[in-house]
Amino acid sequence: MERKQQQRRSGYSSMDEVYQLEKKVIKKEYEHKQFLEEVIKSGKSKRIAITGEPGAGKTTLIEKIAVWIHENNKKLPICIPLGELQGKTLEDYLCQNWLQTALHFKDPSLTIGEEDKIKVQQSLKNLFYKSEIWLLLDGVD
Repeated sequence: MERKQQQRRSGYSSMDEVYQLEKKVIKKEYEHKQFLEEVIKSGKSKRIAITGEPGAGKTTLIEKIAVWIHENNKKLPICIPLGELQGKTLEDYLCQNWLQTALHFKDPSLTIGEEDKIKVQQSLKNLFYKSEIWLLLDGVD
C-alpha cells in the first residue's frame, strides 16, 4: 500500500486538528507480486513500513521480501529483530553481533584474527556505501 504525502502543519494546532484523520491517505494498493516488482525491484522507495496488528504476518512478509531480494536483485538482505540491538547502534550491532553470527553460520569452524575481522567489517561497510545491502528491521512497533 502506498500512502500519499500528508501536508505539514504550520504554527499552533489544536488537539482536534492534530488527531483529525484525512478521509483518504492511500494512493495505491498492491498485490504481493506487483509490490515486489514495482516497489522493491524498481528501488523507487528507500524506506518502506509494513504495519499491522501483532500476528498479522509482518515478520513472515519481511522474510519473504528478503528471499525475493536475494533471488532477484542479488543483493544482501539483512533482517534484524530490533529487540536484539539492546541499546547498540545498528552499525555496532552489525559489526559486532550480526557479522560474527553470519560468518559462523557460513563456516562454523572459521576463526579470524583481529586484522581480518577489521577487513571483513570494512567490506560490509563498503557494501552499504554501494547500496548492495537491504536492511530489513523487524519490531519497530
